[in-house]
Amino acid sequence: FKWPLGARMLAALYAMSMVLKMLPALGMACPPKCRCEKLLFYCDSQGFHSVPNTTEKGSLGLSLRHNYISELERDQFASFSQLTWLHLDHNQIATVREDS
Repeated sequence: FKWPLGARMLAALYAMSMVLKMLPALGMACPPKCRCEKLLFYCDSQGFHSVPNTTEKGSLGLSLRHNYISELERDQFASFSQLTWLHLDHNQIATVREDS
């Protein structure tokens, strides 16, 4: 069987698809004071008063335990479409806006 595009073209397409799959992880920026493992962000006990806005939106997990977060804004986590867990315990949350 002979591939219509040729073996080299198929190899190049395969390599390009693998690079594209890795781009979100390669562009990941770990916020200062946080510990990051792939797409899991641990920002515990760091004195945050709000969710760090440098957090990768493709993150799977975000832990902000033991900080000073007092308010959750509207749509605060709307762009975190891949988030599977979020830890906010031991903060000072007094206000949770609708659609936070």
